Amino acid sequence: MKKIKNIAFWTGHYFGGAEKSIFLLAKGLNEYNKFFIFFKKGDFYNFIKSKNYPTKIISLSEKVYKVNTKTRNPFILFLLIFEILKSVFLLKKFLKKNEIKILHINNMKPAIIAILTKIIYWKFKLIIHFRGNNSFRLLNYFFLFFSDKIICITKLVKYINFGNIKTKKLKIVYNGIKIENLLKPNFRIGEYLKLGIIGYFYRWKNYELFIDTIDLLIKKGYKVKGYIYGDINIGDRGYYKELKQKVLMKKLENHIIFCGFQKNILVKN
Repeated sequence: MKKIKNIAFWTGHYFGGAEKSIFLLAKGLNEYNKFFIFFKKGDFYNFIKSKNYPTKIISLSEKVYKVNTKTRNPFILFLLIFEILKSVFLLKKFLKKNEIKILHINNMKPAIIAILTKIIYWKFKLIIHFRGNNSFRLLNYFFLFFSDKIICITKLVKYINFGNIKTKKLKIVYNGIKIENLLKPNFRIGEYLKLGIIGYFYRWKNYELFIDTIDLLIKKGYKVKGYIYGDINIGDRGYYKELKQKVLMKKLENHIIFCGFQKNILVKN
């Protein structure tokens, strides 16, 4: 009898760097049948559907999806508990029906639902992918205890979430990128050196270092253009405004350009 190898990925509906790396990971697992789970439809959901992968929507209401962990509103808390329990049973049904052996989580909200599901249905391995800073440290220990493996994308991510804990459950796996078919990079625009940074605007990504680097290079006599790519609708809008203010304070507005979201970064600016 052939052994069933089914794996499910629960990830964001929007299409960012994390989702791109998850797709490349899934694409490389040729021996597995792949399934994708989403909270709602979006760019990444549409992309996955276009590749003919089986998908499942386990939805949360907007109020619950965007809930602040510090909320004390009793109605929202009741709704949160109800929808989480509903999602637990929907996830269990999906995993059991499709004989999923591995569930890979790429987001903290689904991780909570997956952990609760594992308590009542343990016939799958749970992997949680940490890419940033989850400030609720106690929740991280909860994840660590109930998951089968936790992947951190850097040593820093491992440290800020789990400190100096030593366990075989924690693994560091750096993000990769498939570079075939990329154009030969051109790092200059005329006489200017071209530098860029890409990602959503979160403080732990330390965009300030990029701005300070451009500033230092200019002071050393280099002719530099800096490009910051990122969707301001996802992430910390306050942080984004602080970065723009920092650029103005350092008088770098002619040297650093905020380009917003672009599907294709390999364009001339």
